Amino acid sequence: MLFNLIGPLPVKDDLAPLKTLVEKKGVKWPGAGAKAQLEYEDRSIFNEQQGQPTSINLAITSGEGTPQIFIEAKFVEHEFGGCSLFEGGDCDGRNPSMNLDLCYLHHIGRKYWMLMQKYDLHRGAIGTDTMCILASHYQFFRELLFALEKGGIFILLSDERSPVFLCNGPQGERGLMPLLAGLLPSELRHKVVMISIQELVEEIAALSGNDWIHVFIDKYGLVSCSIEVGIGSEFPPPERSTSTMYKISSSDLTFSWDGCKYCFYLKVKHNIVLRGPFPGIFTKMANLTSEFYLGKPTSEISADLPSGVVKLKEKFVKSGPISIPGAKSQCYINGRFDAVIEFDDGSYGIVDYKTSEAKDEHAVFYSRQLSAYAYALEHPAPNALGLSPISRLGLFVLTPDRFERTTDNEMIFVNKATWMALPRDDEAFLALLGEVMAVLDAPTPPKSSEDCEVCNYRKGMQEFLAGNY
Repeated sequence: MLFNLIGPLPVKDDLAPLKTLVEKKGVKWPGAGAKAQLEYEDRSIFNEQQGQPTSINLAITSGEGTPQIFIEAKFVEHEFGGCSLFEGGDCDGRNPSMNLDLCYLHHIGRKYWMLMQKYDLHRGAIGTDTMCILASHYQFFRELLFALEKGGIFILLSDERSPVFLCNGPQGERGLMPLLAGLLPSELRHKVVMISIQELVEEIAALSGNDWIHVFIDKYGLVSCSIEVGIGSEFPPPERSTSTMYKISSSDLTFSWDGCKYCFYLKVKHNIVLRGPFPGIFTKMANLTSEFYLGKPTSEISADLPSGVVKLKEKFVKSGPISIPGAKSQCYINGRFDAVIEFDDGSYGIVDYKTSEAKDEHAVFYSRQLSAYAYALEHPAPNALGLSPISRLGLFVLTPDRFERTTDNEMIFVNKATWMALPRDDEAFLALLGEVMAVLDAPTPPKSSEDCEVCNYRKGMQEFLAGNY
């Protein structure tokens, strides 16, 4: 959608509509010769030498090529993306503003929190909250910091029909942008600006020679808007959808779902979750395993596997919307796999590395998680990673067997390696999602499990606060 709206402007070498709009918002235009660059990257900002770098949808550069305006588009999203490590359960979300070692991303050399401190973003409410602000709003601060380090302005381009980022309530403006901008030091707030697709469409339509904009208006459901060349536009209020879209993390389909349905309900439906500290050493062990096997032939994992090579490691997946027959709401799968094998026959396999005992009961239990990855890869959301067909799923289990000394100051755990092929049953997987959606769509929450430690702690605290102790 962004390319269809912005793309024709640089092709025609005419950024005048965008220039007019941002100047109305008080943003200085880079001057004559300004250029637009889609998907602007710079790995040095956050020291992202490996993995997926931060990318800004659109950068406006000066004639000399210096980026000065950074625009991120949010048309259908319901949030600024949170920290993937927190969402994946690899971080407990504690606020690292006063102790950067609490942040695993800082531990591996990423400079997010170093820059948060550089621009005094770790003070005030951000610094005193028990939770890390990046856990929920990582993408906003990442893109803001990116723009600040480049000496530029961060602009959010959104759809006025969505109330998520900005809306007017009885007490004034509400939404994520006013909320997050209000957390910034006062001297930085002018560095954050918001424009809407409706405003930009109006500026484009106001200039002759842009008849293509009417095709855009029709394609994206703006046909009811009274946009004419040279005339302003009016947009009707959005129609409220009665359907809810739930994010189902692949890992939630194992321990969380089997553990306590009430805690699962609170996490998925209300984003209420108690995370215990996850020892960073296990994340490091997983990373070392993934790095070692990347590029290795399948024979290094198991002689039972067809010929192929470990092609990818630690990539995020996101499925398109999933509609379950009989469910009121929809859901989508979100997660991160450990590794993907590309077989010589053109199919793919998903591997999950485990440091534990190799037990037969793990096969059915973890097949849910890997089936979720497989479904997401074969039915990806727009711009998400897609691979097909997925022909095999499996666990590569490392079980510590003995301890040996190699040198005076180096010791190793010798592990027994076991390959466990997992069954893939899409019918059973979708049936499980049907059970999940029935719980989420129910008018009342499910009962908590009697042996759930979190629920028992909560009940105990309620009794204590009521004076019953």
